[in-house]
This record gives sequence, structure tokens and C-alpha cells, in this order.
Amino acid sequence: FALFAASAVSFAELEEAPKANVYTVEEVNKHNTRASMWVFYKDGVYDITKFVANHPGGVDKIMMA
Repeated sequence: FALFAASAVSFAELEEAPKANVYTVEEVNKHNTRASMWVFYKDGVYDITKFVANHPGGVDKIMMA
């Protein structure tokens, strides 16, 4: 089972872009610290490391999810 890394691009750019990165669940699960935090959301994998400090519920709430 693997998911694709998502980024904000137009449909025209998708046709010209190289293949999207594919991450396994095991790879994403390795990024579970404050220094490197990735999450699954819908069909994508997101690096939320920089956002986590600003999360209204705090870092601990995200790490519990």
C-alpha cells in the first residue's frame, strides 16, 4: 500500500511533471517526531513539520492522532 505526495500544481503542470513520489505506510510512519512529522490525508502524504508548532491543539494532540 502506498500513497502519493501531493503538491499544489495546475492540471497543465501535472501533464508535464515527472512521476509523483510514492511513499509506503512504513516510510511515512518513520516521520513521527517533532523534527519530522508526515501525515496521510485523503490521497496524499504531507510534511507538516513546520505547521505543527502553530497547531491550535498543540503538538501533543497531533502526535496522538
